[in-house]
Amino acid sequence: WERFFDTVRERAGSALEHPFTIFLGGDHSVTIPLMKTFDEHINAPYGILHIDAHADLADSYEGHGWSHACTERRALEYPHSRSEHLVFCGIRAWVEEELDFLKAHPEITQHTARQMHLRGIEATAHDAINRLRDVEHIYLTLDIDCLDPAYAPGTGTPEAGGLTTRQLLEFLRLIFA
Repeated sequence: WERFFDTVRERAGSALEHPFTIFLGGDHSVTIPLMKTFDEHINAPYGILHIDAHADLADSYEGHGWSHACTERRALEYPHSRSEHLVFCGIRAWVEEELDFLKAHPEITQHTARQMHLRGIEATAHDAINRLRDVEHIYLTLDIDCLDPAYAPGTGTPEAGGLTTRQLLEFLRLIFA
């Protein structure tokens, strides 16, 4: 893990020289070194928009803290991330540790997949934008399991009740508009 993360950080540092950088693919744990590099490169407070079925707030999972289930917990340890600038969208599965963490940090914004469906994609997108309005830089992380397994059957951690591809595309269109 350490060697892999060091390689990711090295290559991400070069890519972040561009004003708009996209990283695609891989286990969601790759977010840990990517976001650490982002934190160092930006060197200023930034927002995190996390679109996923899971909050990924575990302190450790299956014996270590570099798991795909720990990405946002690690991110909140970085100097320039702030819990009030963390917005979750599409969440629908938690472990008890994550619920305890969220209860202790009510400033973290959560939009469950059900809330997104009931409130509407447009209202959710506008709320996410408003929550992140006062930061200049935003790290957007999207796990494919934000989609319902009917639309992403190959994910390793499927959770029923997710977004449709149309809802996700509309949400992203509004966020980037």
